[in-house]
Amino acid sequence: MNTQELSMAAWAAAAFGSTAGTEAVASAFASKASEATPQQLATAAAAFARLGTLHAGLMDATADAVVALPSPREKSLNPQDVSNLAWAFAKLGCKHKKLFALLADAARCHLKHRQDEHATDAGKHEQSQQHAAVYSPQQLTMLVWAFGMLGMGFKDEKLLTAAMKSTRVQLADFNPRDLTNMAWAMAALGVQASEKPKLVERFGRAARRRLDAFNSQELLKFLGAFERMGGDDPKLAAAVAGQRTLRYAFPALDIGGGGGSVELSSRTPTSYAGTGRARVDDSCNGSGRGNTGVALWEGSFVLAEWLSRQAAPGTSNEVAAALDGAWTGGRETGVTVGVGGISWRGRTGVELGAGLGLPSIVASRLGLEMVATDGDDDVLELLADNLAANTAAPATPARVSRLLWGSHDPLAALGLTAPPDLVLASDVVYGNDPAKWRQLVKTMCDLSGPRTLVIIGNVQRYPVHHPMAETKFFDAATAADFHRWEVSAADLHPDFRRTGGGGCVVHVFRRRPESLKRHREEQEAQKQNRATGKRSGEEEVGGSGELGGVGTAAEGGKEERPPTKKAKSRHKSDKLKTTTRKTIK
Repeated sequence: MNTQELSMAAWAAAAFGSTAGTEAVASAFASKASEATPQQLATAAAAFARLGTLHAGLMDATADAVVALPSPREKSLNPQDVSNLAWAFAKLGCKHKKLFALLADAARCHLKHRQDEHATDAGKHEQSQQHAAVYSPQQLTMLVWAFGMLGMGFKDEKLLTAAMKSTRVQLADFNPRDLTNMAWAMAALGVQASEKPKLVERFGRAARRRLDAFNSQELLKFLGAFERMGGDDPKLAAAVAGQRTLRYAFPALDIGGGGGSVELSSRTPTSYAGTGRARVDDSCNGSGRGNTGVALWEGSFVLAEWLSRQAAPGTSNEVAAALDGAWTGGRETGVTVGVGGISWRGRTGVELGAGLGLPSIVASRLGLEMVATDGDDDVLELLADNLAANTAAPATPARVSRLLWGSHDPLAALGLTAPPDLVLASDVVYGNDPAKWRQLVKTMCDLSGPRTLVIIGNVQRYPVHHPMAETKFFDAATAADFHRWEVSAADLHPDFRRTGGGGCVVHVFRRRPESLKRHREEQEAQKQNRATGKRSGEEEVGGSGELGGVGTAAEGGKEERPPTKKAKSRHKSDKLKTTTRKTIK
């Protein structure tokens, strides 16, 4: 294969989210990189960055080939090539000083040349507009984001100045994702409102105008960057402080002609700084806004949307493989027999870290009796409201309960006499935090019987080779206790079929028989130890009985909150009077 064919093969693999055969493609392209065109070099590098896989040989060969391009490089590299190369190398953490110096020079020359070419006597306004026209908002964002990712050691003042001019003119055309990433990059590169007040002010104004188009991740990331730049927009602050209503339509859940609509109440997470409150979601020493569960996260939506299309458990190849015949209507009392002999209806389910409860709502409408759990009081309030509003007949009623991972005997805490059939979770794994992972795995094990299915939807925030990669949880931390399958990216909603860092993966788990056996042996040993301790205590203190008491909430104590009707007067003056709509096709 020639370099054109190899670059297209890499791009196709990235588009389908498949790493099969990419090692051979990377090696072959690396051996021929000196023959490749700038576009082919940029395409291949960007493809592997999208996959989130680092092939050091490929990236080194690509960098060498770009550096070896004849001068002037700005003639060889167009804006798309520059932005793709910068983004790909930064995404994979490849810090090639010479390459980034060359890319900065090329981008700076592009901008300056365009400005000089179109300068007229009509004044600065037309000149600035033409100056900004070289790079599209997305290309400009990718370029500046790359330098922001690499840190201050790669900062190029002249390029940053040119980029700020282009950004100031084009902000009206930035979508929420580009606006967020550009604000983050500017903050990372030290841009401050004290020095660039008009630019930072425009960021706040642009965000305010597009507030309903932001998803939770984008909004929180933007607000953090805006604050770090010293931004102060009272109107933006007032808008995000209000309660928001999110509306979704799931056609596959069209029960009784209702259109499968779901309406959620949400808020913007608030900062815990100076409040003394402890974060529940403190993975990786989390800081900043604490009650993150009051917003809807991508993983929750992706899991819920995928689940809404699983009319029966066997609809998914991965679920069918995980169950391997474990759920059969003929062997289970009170369970409706569905397609292929199995059904969701009549089964029990638990959602961990439920947040706003969207997966629980969808599962309830499929017929499962759900217990939606969380450990944050702010979240539990919204969760109860959302379940009450969305799980009325013909959906199966759902209930809310407080639960912290790692707590003792979660089955008893949730009022369950047997392991649930289904355990759901979404975006509960963030970064590399083995201590928090052990608590989550313990709770997964404590809730899992021999026929329990565990399904987790999670955004992959870091490439697989990154020290903070969440993939280590799914590949390693759960391996001793669970078999695991991944739902094909092609089966997810079309808007969320990204691969690598930033993509969402739905994982299907089932408990290993040897893990269950080990668990039973540990339980038996604990019983014997307690019995021995009790006898010893009776001998020593004259029959004082077994030591210990009722667990607190932090130790797994039960604190159940049945859904209640939403109080119309609650925070009424604070509610944002706008709604966000999203229809799933």
